Amino acid sequence: MTTLEDKALWGQNEDGLEDLGQEILKSSTDDIINRTRLLENEIKVMKSEHMRLMHEQNSMKEKIKDNREKIKVNKQLPYLVGNVVEVFI
Repeated sequence: MTTLEDKALWGQNEDGLEDLGQEILKSSTDDIINRTRLLENEIKVMKSEHMRLMHEQNSMKEKIKDNREKIKVNKQLPYLVGNVVEVFI
């Protein structure tokens, strides 16, 4: 069974990780700071997208709940109409 730590799952191998380490060692401080900022900005965008999706999910759940209540009411409507007609007669 594969786990989240499996490198094969993420498409990485030991060489890929070593190459990244060597690339970072060769980079200047400014390059590393810029990469860090880019990653932080990407994280902010992903968090924002996550929050938007959670809000959309909650609003959809509310709509589903309202629609189920409407369906429940509409199923009872013929009985209510029948009772109103009987009252008028």
